[in-house]
Amino acid sequence: MIPILIGVPAIALLGIQLVCYPIFDRLNAYGYTPGCSHCGIVPTYAVMLGDFLPRKTRTVPFPFERTESTSSPFSGTLRGSNVLIVQVESLDSDLLGRRIGEKPVMPFLEKLATENAYFPQCIAMHTGGGSSDAELAAMLSLLPLTTGSGLATADWSRVTPLPHILNGAGYTCVGLHSNRGSFYERIRRYAKMGFADFHNQKRFSGDAAGWNSKDGAFFKQSVEKLKSVPKPFFGYAITLQSHSPFRNYHAETKAEFGTALAEFSDAEKDYLIFSAR
Repeated sequence: MIPILIGVPAIALLGIQLVCYPIFDRLNAYGYTPGCSHCGIVPTYAVMLGDFLPRKTRTVPFPFERTESTSSPFSGTLRGSNVLIVQVESLDSDLLGRRIGEKPVMPFLEKLATENAYFPQCIAMHTGGGSSDAELAAMLSLLPLTTGSGLATADWSRVTPLPHILNGAGYTCVGLHSNRGSFYERIRRYAKMGFADFHNQKRFSGDAAGWNSKDGAFFKQSVEKLKSVPKPFFGYAITLQSHSPFRNYHAETKAEFGTALAEFSDAEKDYLIFSAR
């Protein structure tokens, strides 16, 4: 009987591993693992099931009444204009104004900053959700979690995403990103937030698609996609070329700036070179 008593738990443990590993592997891929650790697997499965069920897009009115105290001289001056937000991976404002030798690292962004409104005192609040925490702040005005992606665990019955408000104003909301749509489960999260469409890696081609995509190619193809979107539109584009380990730069850029970086570590050199474009 002893071998049987020892064997049964071992077989049971093996069965649990065979059944649960694929489940937790998918939970981790979609960003649900933190929910499991805090709420348990059954409530997390309930959230997952809700994500797969179709729901009507809510139309939400503007959250407060405009008065003289809530308006500015610019209020309404760009009513009906197309809006495009570009979320740049790993961009540090300290690079604006930096020189390598006599050459500016980011001449184009410096020009934009001097000719337009520029807010340098923004603090990066990203933590457990990585890059998706920027979307959490921009679309939901929420602070991030330390345990995982807030996009994966947001209580959609209690938050009002920006795209829902824009939908009510007649805007068509579209997301664009050259990475997989399953990363941070963005395809479903963007639908939850009120985006009409989310262009991911499968919608891009060549140098604009995938982990090693180039921002220039990504922007060119994104512009072409936005031309067919009903106007006015709200676009949210997420770049990828400047993601760590910061080596997805052009050889000519390294040749132009690399010799002037002897005082920096290899990681600092890579970061400055990828930024110099």
